[in-house]
Amino acid sequence: MEIARSAVDGVETIGGDRHLFNMEEVRKIGERLPAEVLENLHLPFIFIKSVEFEESVYLIRVYGSEDEAFRILMDVNVLPRSDKGPYTYKPLVAEFINRYPSLAVIGYY
Repeated sequence: MEIARSAVDGVETIGGDRHLFNMEEVRKIGERLPAEVLENLHLPFIFIKSVEFEESVYLIRVYGSEDEAFRILMDVNVLPRSDKGPYTYKPLVAEFINRYPSLAVIGYY
C-alpha cells in the first residue's frame, strides 16, 4: 500500500477539505492485510448509506480492494452483494470506525 510506504498522511476530499489518516491505524491494517490487497487499497474506506436500502445497510465504495480488505479486517467470511456492489451492516461499520476511526468516512445518497 503506497500510503504505508510514503509520507502521505491524508487525502483531499471532494469538497476540497483534507481527510487526515492516523499513521498508527495505517500501520495496523498494513500488518493484517496481504500484499495483493494492500497494493490495490484506496483509503479512506467509504461506507455509503442509501435511502434505497434498509436502515442498517451500508454500501462499501470500491475503487480497488476495499471490500476484500474490509472482509479480512472484520473477520467476515463473505460480504453480501447487491447490484450496487458489496455491502455490510451498521454494527460492522460501527466496529470498523471504533477500530480505525481515521480510515473511514460515511457518505449518504
